[in-house]
Amino acid sequence: MSEPTDANEAMQPAAEPVTEPATGLVTEPVTEPVTEPVTEPAADAATLQQADEEDAPAGAPVDPDVADALASLADRPLAEHAEVYEELHVRLQRTLAEIDGG
Repeated sequence: MSEPTDANEAMQPAAEPVTEPATGLVTEPVTEPVTEPVTEPAADAATLQQADEEDAPAGAPVDPDVADALASLADRPLAEHAEVYEELHVRLQRTLAEIDGG
């Protein structure tokens, strides 16, 4: 393979697949531009609570503490979300066990 003659040529993708000598993997040239993922803005707590209430089946009351805990996730770091879900899961299991008489 010859050396690129200018900076623009150095940035061009390879015209044909390249085989990595150490692994034998074949790398195909990029034919489409890479785009950044689109991110949606986070919903506020009131919107989340309203959505929870709208999604609840008729006759199934929404526990305000559960709704508040879920709504608070929008303001918490992602690292804390699992802990909140775990606490709510334990509460749900306990409630279901009480309903089942166990």
